[in-house]
Order: sequence, then C-alpha cells, then structure tokens
Amino acid sequence: MKIPPVGIVVGLLFFWMGSSCMAQSRRATIDLSKAAAPLVQQVGMPTWWIVTPGNGRAALGRVYFGVVLENNSDAAVTLSVSFQSYLGDGTRYLSCSAPSLTIEIAARERAMATCTRAIASAQVGELQITSRLWNVRAINPKKLDAEVLETGLLAEKPRGELNVYNAFARVRTLANRDTRAKILFRFYSDDGVQLATCQSDDVTIELEVALRVKCGIPAFLDPGRPQPQSVKAELRSPAW
Repeated sequence: MKIPPVGIVVGLLFFWMGSSCMAQSRRATIDLSKAAAPLVQQVGMPTWWIVTPGNGRAALGRVYFGVVLENNSDAAVTLSVSFQSYLGDGTRYLSCSAPSLTIEIAARERAMATCTRAIASAQVGELQITSRLWNVRAINPKKLDAEVLETGLLAEKPRGELNVYNAFARVRTLANRDTRAKILFRFYSDDGVQLATCQSDDVTIELEVALRVKCGIPAFLDPGRPQPQSVKAELRSPAW
C-alpha cells in the first residue's frame, strides 16, 4: 500500500476541519434564526386617558394608563406592569405601579393592562407613556373533574364614574361525587382583547345539580376604555 505524502495528509486534515467548522457555523446560524419569541410582548404603544366627573365638565380628572399585551406561550401567564408618563418637553410626570397590578393572560391571547393612581388637570396636554413588564411567569392550573355548560355577561348599575360588570356560569361535576371549585371569569372586548377578570367564591358543585355561579366581586371599568362584550369562564382549584 502506497502512503500519500505528508503534505497531502495535512492538507486533507485542514480541509476536513474547515468543512466541519463551516457546517457547525451554518447550524449555529439556523439555530439562532429560530430564537423563540418573548413569553409576553407589548402590542402597539401604551396609551393614556382622563375620566372627568360631571360629563367631562370638571377641571380635574382621574388619569388612566393602558397597554395591550400578547401572551405568546401555550400556557396562561401572570405578570406585573408599571407605567411612566412624560410631558412634551421630556419632564417626568405621573407614574403608576403597584404590587396589586398583576394580571393573568390566557394562552395565545391578548389582554389590556390598566393602572390609575393620580388626579390631573383635564387640560394637561399630550403625554408620552412608557410601560415595563416584570414578574412574568407561566402557570399551569390543575384540571378539575367538572365542566362549564353556559356563561353570560351581566351589566350592573354604575357606581360613580365606573361601569360595573358581573358574569355567571353554570357548571357541573364530571366525577361521581361533589366537587369543590372556584370560577375565573374573563371579560373580552368585541375584538377579543381581555379587559378584566373576576372570580367566584369557592363553591361545592353537587353531583345532582348544574350550579349557577357569579363573581364574588364584580369588575369595575372606567368609561374611557373599551367595554366588555363577552365573557369566558374557567374552572380553578378552590382556595380552601
């Protein structure tokens, strides 16, 4: 057997190493191009509005901030939102954040997060708004042996400047026993954006009855944002 010259062997070795590196580089490029979208992302720019009492004739009003968020994951997520506003010349103005400003968004859906903590002049002029998301995490609620048969949206009497919405659901157990549960209600605009949520108290769904359940505390929405047109209900594990 004739052994090839050393130069040829070294050349082949470098050729193989170069080809291998190029292949790995191509694979790396392909992997990077498939980077996952963020778990939750902002849709459009944050907005603001003022709700004034007395049909808009008052000099002062409550300032609201809002932003539409999209859940890109296959699981529901919870997160907190904060807002900062700036005057036209870039001066920091009102901010809005709170530990309680936490929302839940269903898988592959959109929701509007809102916040209000201040009173301002109705003639404040244009504001620039920024928003930040934090404490974003996926949740996986336990599935219960029960089902939702029917849901409905209930508009209640306004309280002050706020519109009040409740909801009902008829639920039944799928087990051969009574089932403990609570109901999460999601309120949606006509274009499918979640506007608010509320929960029922813990309930016992008895085997013989399709139970009718309502929110424990209704949803309060200011008139400056879109109003609910539909509602969905989900079964959740009881608190107790």
